[in-house]
Amino acid sequence: MVLAVSMRSGQSFVTSAPNIREVRVVCSPQLQPHITSFAAGSTEIPPGQSSSMHHHTNSEELWLVVSGEGEVNVGGERIHVTADTLILVPRRVEHQISNLGGVPLKVYWFFIPPGPERNILRGRLE
Repeated sequence: MVLAVSMRSGQSFVTSAPNIREVRVVCSPQLQPHITSFAAGSTEIPPGQSSSMHHHTNSEELWLVVSGEGEVNVGGERIHVTADTLILVPRRVEHQISNLGGVPLKVYWFFIPPGPERNILRGRLE
């Protein structure tokens, strides 16, 4: 079965302070039962904001920066990112992404295997 979805579709919510951002799940076994090996979505971070520092016990996370400028902290290593930067976050490694620019930082993310997106779909993050 072919999957073709808009990255603007899916289910989203805006997190509360201190880490304000819009998080959207586009693909997940929870939304498309025929998907079993990954989950995908996006995060849009306003200027001056960041994600919380967190980790995923059973999934790797892959980020693709779509627009904006920021910094990722993966296991204490800080990396400057701009559009077209790809970052792999290993399982169980603390990570955070921050917007250092003047426009929203937009990131597409993928969980391999799926799982952590369930918290997003419930309107809460780990």
